[in-house]
Amino acid sequence: MEPARVLKGAHDSFVFHGIEALKPNHPSVAPRHRANVDSGSTGSVLWHASYLLVDYLATLRNISPANQVLELGCGWGLASTYVSKRFGARVTATDCDANALDLQNILSATNRTRVHTRQLSFSDLAEIDLSGFNLLIGSEICYAPSTLPQLENLIHRFATQGGASLVLADRGNDLFFRLGRALSRRYRARLTPVSLSFPVPARGYVLHVEFECGDAQSG
Repeated sequence: MEPARVLKGAHDSFVFHGIEALKPNHPSVAPRHRANVDSGSTGSVLWHASYLLVDYLATLRNISPANQVLELGCGWGLASTYVSKRFGARVTATDCDANALDLQNILSATNRTRVHTRQLSFSDLAEIDLSGFNLLIGSEICYAPSTLPQLENLIHRFATQGGASLVLADRGNDLFFRLGRALSRRYRARLTPVSLSFPVPARGYVLHVEFECGDAQSG
């Protein structure tokens, strides 16, 4: 199917990197999507950066069933569902919006894979033990200046508690670049321009940080 037609027309789903992605008109999604739009919920939007994130994750070769993955701001759940189904990793998807978690559950069930969900904000995550997680992922999560210190602290705790890798995708928000600069001063961080034409034309960046054993000792 041509990229311009993927999100239009009567069809209610499409396949992206082996995942059946659901459109707002899918019977399982439509009632919740309408309610989310009416309430202004973030669960009403499937962010383009989530496609960029999945497209980048598909290039990685070091994710295995032994990994425990934590997604921040999972939204409709495309990335968490992909990592669970493609790599067999144990995935926990978090979002502050319960409506988004409903959509995550629908998507993972549609794709016959298991994703654990938890309704958590960045401030809630400050109280969570991160020591069991190896990989931290997220897309379009740098949306408010007030959350940036919380996000930096969360990532630092992840590194000091034994986390191995961080992969974030964004379309180029200034806060995302600020986060990237802050992390590059402490860790081995790489910012990569990315783009894709399917299922929608999208351009952005991926911030990939590999933490080292010494980072777990830094205070």
